Amino acid sequence: MAEPLPSLVERSYGDPRLHNEAAVVALHFLADGHLLSIEDGGVLRCWNHAGRSLRRAFLSDLETVWAFSPEGDLLASASSELILWDTETGSLLTKVTCDSWVTALAFSPHGDFLATGHDDGRVRLWDRDSLLQEDEFAAHRGPVSALSFAVPKGLLATAGEDRVIRLWHDLGQKAGGEYRGHTDRIPAIAWHPRQSLLLSVSWDATARLWSPRQRDPLAIVRDHNEQATLATWSPTGEYFATVDAQAYLRLWRWQGTQVESVFAEQEHTDEIYAIAFDRTGQRLASAGADRLIRVWDIPSGQLQLGPLFQPRQSLACYRDREDRLILAGAPDGELHCWDADSGKELPPWHAEQASCDTISVAVSPNGRWLAAGGIDAEIRIYDTHAHRLAQRLDPTRGPLVTLAFARHSDLLAANGGQDGTVWIWRISAGEPILLIPEAAEGCSIEVVDFHPNARWVACGGVDWLATGGSDGAVCLWDIHERDKLGMFPRGVTSLTFDVEGRFLAGGSIQKTVLVWDVTKQTLIFELVGHTEAVRCVAFSPDGNWLLSAGDDETVRAWNVLTGRAVVTRQLDVAVQALCFSPDGHWLFTGNANGTCYRLDFRRFLDD
Repeated sequence: MAEPLPSLVERSYGDPRLHNEAAVVALHFLADGHLLSIEDGGVLRCWNHAGRSLRRAFLSDLETVWAFSPEGDLLASASSELILWDTETGSLLTKVTCDSWVTALAFSPHGDFLATGHDDGRVRLWDRDSLLQEDEFAAHRGPVSALSFAVPKGLLATAGEDRVIRLWHDLGQKAGGEYRGHTDRIPAIAWHPRQSLLLSVSWDATARLWSPRQRDPLAIVRDHNEQATLATWSPTGEYFATVDAQAYLRLWRWQGTQVESVFAEQEHTDEIYAIAFDRTGQRLASAGADRLIRVWDIPSGQLQLGPLFQPRQSLACYRDREDRLILAGAPDGELHCWDADSGKELPPWHAEQASCDTISVAVSPNGRWLAAGGIDAEIRIYDTHAHRLAQRLDPTRGPLVTLAFARHSDLLAANGGQDGTVWIWRISAGEPILLIPEAAEGCSIEVVDFHPNARWVACGGVDWLATGGSDGAVCLWDIHERDKLGMFPRGVTSLTFDVEGRFLAGGSIQKTVLVWDVTKQTLIFELVGHTEAVRCVAFSPDGNWLLSAGDDETVRAWNVLTGRAVVTRQLDVAVQALCFSPDGHWLFTGNANGTCYRLDFRRFLDD
């Protein structure tokens, strides 16, 4: 089940703790406390107690619904086909074709049956081992939206797009009661593990608790901000968890007659698609569109495991006083430095390093100063020779997005994103020498970079609210004259000058790479080929090649003079940062899963 690194990768740095390469759509805790996850795109992973990946397997990217068996030994996936997988080996066990599209899946508590709900409103029951169909019945007038087996054998609840919940005895042989009251779609239902009590959530922003003995709900929870989308019980039934469309995870205590709120957290930055309790009921995992799994401690309500969400990152490479090649980055929100040759991580710079929430790093041209900044808006300057924190620069107005040193000087540019300002600092003085307001024509500042002359600085921004015309701007400033030299009307999220300062390249928000002639201030190339967002660009130290990479998991090399695509290399993860070693031998990538790769650039170009 383990999958090796791409053959092009010489070495990997860092650990992809709870980072995934796509949205997580299902979670399940095993009896030993390990956690299984399945990503949109069909990648199955197993994580240990510390959040480190134990194994990975690609299953299939054609299915739209997924469900783990109670013991976690099996995984079912479905679309127009129903497939059963072995979660230990990642191998396909059984596959059958369905007459209509599958919209919901559920295993029975004892694992002997598998139920599928379909877009024609029918429910089919399958033998778990053989996938032979045991029964079929019409449940709803529209598609089935959710299924749940009760612990008493033979009781099944179904929810449909008709906003009705129905009960079925003897595995569909006998219709039971039905529940009405939700005024919008019902995406999830879940039986209490020890009682005849059904939990339902709806896009009407409520959660409801139902007893088979009465038609009206025992309790209605109206505290969701938006559509309620997920629901599950803890193994003891003391707690249940719900999720809403604003990415709030809520934990509730059921006390037999009333519901008590335990906590409501919004650590996720995008929609949550999966939640699961562990077997002890002491931990709750959540994951979704932001590709990060978080694990919560139930007694304290605190986040137990959960990496900082990294919308971007940067890398820096330098040689220390012992002539070791050092790679610095923050792929997981913490500042890390590795010996690039041995792969060994160096000791932290200071005791508080782990809590810095770092987004950007930059190294001075002489390799003496390493700058790091992030969410706390503070810039930390490290002395690489003495291996210590040298100074802290006063916070800017908001979280730092990018840092860039000027070549052949100690000037440092920093930007804070939304306020549109760029600060220029002189490290030797420990204070700013210039503030550039509205550095990119009123856009949010996404990236800055110094021209090789150390006098000009390019500021790239995006107008995220634009509905027509330009989607942003790149402005070129002379920091000596304090004057704007020119403006390029395109939105970018990455920028870099070539070694001579003739070209300026940027990754546009339109999945293209832009190349401008700096002297003529004209766009000379718009390079097409990436199929997803371009996150980073870098010129090789000799100036012959332009590299680009992004969410399509490719790194591409372009001829600087002709704009011709030279080579495209496929990796196994989205790339957020690119960096060359000073001699151009190594190309480093900062990856979306919290790792960094080292590639031999000559091998990269060899075709």
